[in-house]
Amino acid sequence: MRDVELSSVGHWSSRQSNEYRTQVRCKQSSSPFDGADAGVSDGSAAKARGAPSPTTFDSRERLQFWRSVLENAAASEVAVNVCLPCFVCAHRAGVWEAPSEAVLSSIVLVLNLVGCFLEGFFKSTRLLSQTMRRSQVANQLVFITSQGVSEGFLNVLTSFPDISGSAATVALSQGTVRGVLYCIAQLLGGIAVYRLGRDVGWSCAQRHWPAVLRFCGFWPIFCRGLVLVSFLAMVVLGPGSSAPPARGGGAVGLAGVEASPGGASSSPSTLPLDLHAPHLQGLANVRIVYDEYTFTVPPLALGLLVGIAMSASGAVVATLFCSVLFPESSRPFARFATNLAATVLTLLAQARVDPSDWRSFVVFKFATSFCGALSAFSGTVGDIVDAYWGSAAEETSVDRVMAKKGWLPLISAAQNLFAHLSLTLVVMFITMASDAVPREIFAVGAASTQLRPWIREQESFPWHLDVASEV
Repeated sequence: MRDVELSSVGHWSSRQSNEYRTQVRCKQSSSPFDGADAGVSDGSAAKARGAPSPTTFDSRERLQFWRSVLENAAASEVAVNVCLPCFVCAHRAGVWEAPSEAVLSSIVLVLNLVGCFLEGFFKSTRLLSQTMRRSQVANQLVFITSQGVSEGFLNVLTSFPDISGSAATVALSQGTVRGVLYCIAQLLGGIAVYRLGRDVGWSCAQRHWPAVLRFCGFWPIFCRGLVLVSFLAMVVLGPGSSAPPARGGGAVGLAGVEASPGGASSSPSTLPLDLHAPHLQGLANVRIVYDEYTFTVPPLALGLLVGIAMSASGAVVATLFCSVLFPESSRPFARFATNLAATVLTLLAQARVDPSDWRSFVVFKFATSFCGALSAFSGTVGDIVDAYWGSAAEETSVDRVMAKKGWLPLISAAQNLFAHLSLTLVVMFITMASDAVPREIFAVGAASTQLRPWIREQESFPWHLDVASEV
């Protein structure tokens, strides 16, 4: 009997040794999530290895986090409003034409469902990498990339104002019942694909960790390259990229900026700038006057810059309000507040758009890009699913920026779902009653004869360099 016990003990010791060696190999090569707690070193070991202090680590991680959010928001703006219209919009007689309302409604549905799947995928990779990110660079890379995609790219890709507008279109063309079903399908479909994304993300992080690492290393490069290539294309292909000098001496410094009163350029459309109004060509005839020279800014590049600035600022404001100011328990209500604010601002901006004012393009991009990034459909669906089915405690790179505010009420998953469904239905009925979606207000070549007092006209001349000699 004793021999049997000894042999059993020997067998168990051998098994423990094999498992330990397997865990070490996993932590060094493939997946670091077997025995994750063993990878966290204490402070003395970190000092012995020359690791940065926790304060320095947090500041570096926050800097990388905000850079990732801005890069992802810019890339999403280019992907949704420049690349996607090239495939779904018709180009006739030199002008981009917006797709039909039915196609736009389908695109909104597909983008929101894809965004929910990606939200679930990167939520799993974020949770699995957050514990060991302070001891392993690979985990920190996955953690920051996952946050950047969720807070930046997906905030721009998915939005609540688009759901209400598309539902109103469906209700006006096919009946109110189908409009209501469209809203319900968005939320329930988002919940289903989010759970699928959570499972797929967990499986990929566990079984295909090297592939996840390669993606997270390639993704920032792809985002920067996409934005850079788009800007170069806007400058090269867009009209108005010359810089003719102006006569009549101007004051030294930035003397003035001239902007076309119309919201679109009168030249043929080369590249789209917005999915809902692809014929818009930015701000035409914007000129920077410096001394005796006038530099004409490419309208397409300037329009893209406006869109990127709107999307990036919207994503930053949403992150500050939902992740920095309030704790994780208050995030569902904070997200509902940003979704409500984005929807109200969209309605107000659409009501104030004036085709005779050159600022209409900026207001239009505020409604589509800023408000779209301020709201977050995929993040809201994630809050609902995680509150109902449960989820591990989540860390963010901005947890220690300031003391969290605890005065927002806590809402359950059912309350969150009911509140957002009610919001979309109320806005749908308001849009149906007032017909507040201005899709045809921008005409190609729309112009106004009204100029602002601080804008002064400069006479245009063929491009040449005329240097006056002074003694």
